[in-house]
Formats: sequence, structure tokens, C-alpha cells
Amino acid sequence: MIKSDVTPSNFPQAVLDVMEDPPYYSKTVTKYLRKQQFIKYHLDRWDRLMLYYISVGKLTKDLPNFIPLSIAGIEKRKKRLKEIFDVEEGNDIDLVMRARDKGFI
Repeated sequence: MIKSDVTPSNFPQAVLDVMEDPPYYSKTVTKYLRKQQFIKYHLDRWDRLMLYYISVGKLTKDLPNFIPLSIAGIEKRKKRLKEIFDVEEGNDIDLVMRARDKGFI
């Protein structure tokens, strides 16, 4: 359940649902799970961390301070991410926007 989905009217029902048959997913969580279910590629931990650090404004040259990969490894992964998200002509902002639309950030 996402904090913004909690209302006084649906919270008691969510608690009852969890007690009877866990887990309980709110409408927003269900929507994101469905989106990710139809995606045919897998992003590992480092791909997700790269997307996160790029989304908060970290530069590619600074990513080795946060992710145990070389600059060359980061560049290769970033190129692959751009292919996966179909942002081959775009920049990092376009990649982050597409990843956010797909529910990865």
C-alpha cells in the first residue's frame, strides 16, 4: 500500500484483507505490478541503482563512487538501458523519464 492510497474509509478493509489473505495491494501498487509484468527484460540491482542516481542528478563520472563498476561498465549498462527503454537518441533525462513512466523509478 502506498501512503497516498490510505484513506479512513479503505484502511480498515485493507487491514482485514491482510489478516485474512495477505498480501494486500492498493490500486496504485496493482497498476505498477501489472506494468512491470508485461516488460520482457530484467533490470538487476546495479541497473536500478544507476537509474536512481541519475534521476537524483549524479553525473556518470561520479557513479563509480556509488556503484562498484568502472566508468566503461557504467557506460555499457547505460547504453543497454537506453536500448531497453527505447531512448537511443535521447539523453539521461529522457532515460529517467521513460524509466519513471514504466514504473522502475
